[in-house]
Amino acid sequence: MKRPENLLFTLYAHRVGILTRDQLLLICQSLRHGKDIDIGQSLAKRGLMDDRQAEAIWNLVACQVDIIGTAKKALQTVEAGELILQAIWAAIQPQPAAKNRPGDDPPTIQLD
Repeated sequence: MKRPENLLFTLYAHRVGILTRDQLLLICQSLRHGKDIDIGQSLAKRGLMDDRQAEAIWNLVACQVDIIGTAKKALQTVEAGELILQAIWAAIQPQPAAKNRPGDDPPTIQLD
């Protein structure tokens, strides 16, 4: 998944009470640029949600994208606090991808 889809997923997971605001902000700050991941799968591996919840949120993201056109446009329609919106838009901005060395962990988020 691309960054906007992952951020929309994260925002919806927060809105339904699966993620806390602090977890959402940490994800926005640590989502690695230049690498596409499935944030639902990553969060399920960490025990923050189960596969059923991840699938439900991805279905919601897909419906919103179908209706609005893109995840980035869908993010513009969601009401959220100023701090959350700033974190989301900062995470969407293109940044150079970090170069991974052999043996580095695959792209993921840091919640520690």
